[in-house]
Order: sequence, then structure tokens, then C-alpha cells
Amino acid sequence: MVMAKRAEKKPPKEAVFEAYNALMKQSLQVSLMLVALAAGTSFASGGHEAAVLTALEGYEWSPRHTALMLGTDGEAALIAVADDEAVRSLYRQRALAAIAEYPTETALDYLANRLGERDRMIERRRVTDALCDGFGAIEPERVRLLLEPMLVETDPHLRVRAANCLLRPGFEAARPALDRYQRRVQGTWEAKAAGVTNE
Repeated sequence: MVMAKRAEKKPPKEAVFEAYNALMKQSLQVSLMLVALAAGTSFASGGHEAAVLTALEGYEWSPRHTALMLGTDGEAALIAVADDEAVRSLYRQRALAAIAEYPTETALDYLANRLGERDRMIERRRVTDALCDGFGAIEPERVRLLLEPMLVETDPHLRVRAANCLLRPGFEAARPALDRYQRRVQGTWEAKAAGVTNE
């Protein structure tokens, strides 16, 4: 019996490696199909191009990279994605951030309108960041007027993001609103997160 076991041949290493590679390829194909099914189906049905989805994917994703991939025509495509409730939230959030890479009146108006949607707490945070990063330097007065009211909203994370933005250079006119905000939150975690402590 011992001799019979020794007589069995083990497959060569190359054959094992090839079988493993084939299995990994199949696994990757199935994974990609599942991702496409979960995230991309709504793009196909909504008429969004696959290039938009691709530009919003990736572990090291960034708004700048998305804008570079989509080019000058990307603004309208990103707005369509951000408005499409059938698209996964991750892609809608990323589209909102990437819209700010297009320094146009259309993009600014769109983000300003989205900031006013009070029932969308997470998206309002993303829009606050997008307004600040995309338009704070080129439209500081308009951004200030949009973000000052956020300092009295019920969402503390939104207030923190607005305060962080308004503390940047160029927003000196926001000092009175920031002083009022600082008095309200003094001594809390929020004051530290917003950078308005006296410490």
C-alpha cells in the first residue's frame, strides 16, 4: 500500500500553476461581472456611458483624475450621474465631487442647488467640500454666502466642513459668522474638528 502511494505521480509544477491561473482568471471575470451588474446596470439602462463609470471607479480615485479622463464634455455626464437615483450612491457621491473640477457657472449653480436639498445629509457634506475645493478660490464671496448658513444646520459634520472651509484664506468676511459658531460649539469635539478652539 505504501508502494502504491509512491507510484502515484504528482502533476508538474507548471500544470498546477496553469490550473491556478485559469481559476484566478475565471474568478476575476466573475467578480468583474458582479461589479458591472451591481454598479453598471443602471448606467446602461440610464444611458450613461461606460467611460463615466470607469472614471468614477478605483481605490485611488480622485476628482481631478475623473475630470482628466472625461475631458471637457464630462460636466454634463457627471451631473446626469449625480442626479440618477438608480446609480449606486458611491458613484453619485464621486460625481458630485468631480463636478467641482469644472469651474463653470453651470457647475456652481448645480452644486448650490444640491446644497439646498436638506433631506440629503451625506450629499450635502460632499457638496460643501466640492464648493470649497472647486470654487473657494475663484468665487469666494458666493461660496461664503452658500456656506455660512451651513454653520447653523442640525448636522454637526456639515457644520464642521463648512467651518473648515470658511477658515481658509480668502474668506475673511466670514469671520463674524465663524465667531458666532465658535461661541455655540466651544468646549465640544465639534470645536476641535472645525478648528475654532481657543487652545
